[in-house]
Amino acid sequence: MKKIVMIILAAAHFAWAAAQVKPVDGRISKMKLTATELAHYMAPGVNLGNTMEACDWNDVFTNQAGLKSETSWQNDKTSESYIRSLKQQGFNSLRIPTSWVAGHLTDKENMTIDPVWMKRIKEIVNYGLNAGLCVIINEHWDGGWMEHDAFTSGVNVAEHKEMFRKLWTNIAKEFKTYDQRVLFAALNEPGVGGASPQVQGDMLAPDSKEFADRLLAYEQVFIDAVRATGGNNASRVLIVQTPKTEIDLAAKDSYDITRLKDKVKNRLMAEVHFYDPYIFTLMDKDAD
Repeated sequence: MKKIVMIILAAAHFAWAAAQVKPVDGRISKMKLTATELAHYMAPGVNLGNTMEACDWNDVFTNQAGLKSETSWQNDKTSESYIRSLKQQGFNSLRIPTSWVAGHLTDKENMTIDPVWMKRIKEIVNYGLNAGLCVIINEHWDGGWMEHDAFTSGVNVAEHKEMFRKLWTNIAKEFKTYDQRVLFAALNEPGVGGASPQVQGDMLAPDSKEFADRLLAYEQVFIDAVRATGGNNASRVLIVQTPKTEIDLAAKDSYDITRLKDKVKNRLMAEVHFYDPYIFTLMDKDAD
């Protein structure tokens, strides 16, 4: 059975993990670390939210968003000095939630990404690497085309698999020469968020076996697509998500993560988002 590292986005966990970190050695650039070993270099981590994932679901499968989308949910363009400041504050990894399909596709049939957008994503990734951070890029909510529509009763699953394969193939090719400090995450929170205008049918129950089976099938497509691009992607650490990326759903028998197959051993992580208690992590007004 492959080792699968569970990333729990909780401050207490990261504080403990940070104490285990040792100085980075050459094995990172040589792609020699397992997922377990790499995780220790990554804590604590920080999320670059409301920037590169900002999108409008009406832009799904278009190239209408442009670079201006980076500041559509907040006011500041990400600077290299800001990323350096994160490292100076003690962070060791940077997660860049990213939209690709909602406003940054030049060709839907081939899921071709706008080269201007890809250049900007690479620029921020390079900011992180130059600052000494590990960097995670993902396929975020992105207008809901995958995280919602792909898990509905009326969706064409085979078509979505192929679109997902093409998208991650195109992303992975752009980063195949990057070293192990760059990680790919398949999704964000599958089963969470609104639909795109193209949605067909109702959402499956996220705690059902049907949902789990479909999620695992999409995640297998992600793994296979990245590995097939070769280069450093042949052994890069990849991250998959549990249903809704919830820790409780991760523990259910319906989601058997060991069903995922990988050509390389010990290079998978599983991502879990932990928001409990809600009033501590996400409250939007004062409360007792």
